[in-house]
Amino acid sequence: MKNLVFDIGNTLAKYAVFQDGIILDEKVLEQLTEKECQDIIDRNSGIDAVLFSAVGELSDDVVAKMKELVDYVIVANHETALPCKNSYKTKETLGFDRIAACIGATCIEPNKNILVIDAGTAITYDLITAEGEYLGGLISPGISMRYRALSEFTVKLPLCEITNETPLVGTTTRESIVGGVQNGVINELSAYISSINDIYADINVFLTGGDAFFFDKKLKNSIFVNQKLLFYGLNRILEYNAEK
Repeated sequence: MKNLVFDIGNTLAKYAVFQDGIILDEKVLEQLTEKECQDIIDRNSGIDAVLFSAVGELSDDVVAKMKELVDYVIVANHETALPCKNSYKTKETLGFDRIAACIGATCIEPNKNILVIDAGTAITYDLITAEGEYLGGLISPGISMRYRALSEFTVKLPLCEITNETPLVGTTTRESIVGGVQNGVINELSAYISSINDIYADINVFLTGGDAFFFDKKLKNSIFVNQKLLFYGLNRILEYNAEK
């Protein structure tokens, strides 16, 4: 089975083509158009099924175009069937990318307790059990958001950026901000992982998202860094629905 999955964000669109669980083609697009849909299908003949997951705007014309090109097309939402039990109480408010990333992690480490940390604009923490039950998690401000908050909600503090240097004691205002933000977020992740470990001693921790690089080797806990968890999860969800 050859699948095409889309992750439509607020600023960019990403896609991946799968066959037998292997990514054959992937790309980041500034905008998903009808022409782009045609080009993707032309480059990847034999697509059997398509799934759109969108937090940003997804044009009805784009969906209609894809339905002209492929027989099986679904636009994911809170009613989409999932290959796991979803115990989130407000399913209609749950970002589809959160649960999809957890499902992606189970494709890599099946039948394990898993914590997925997605470090992007926001930092999300999501837990799925070895029995395949998605429990929920936490949402916290991302690193850049913390920097912007200090700059925008004060008069004199400058806007700083992520850096590899994380001072424990700042000797300038910039160093103090960088040390405060970056030590704070590192300690937040470490403490949360430790707290989850107290409940699930065999927890597998996956780190993904645009700022995942920042935490590499900064956390004492053993973690797996994988930027394609969402794609793997979307592909598994598409397969699950196509098989029904």
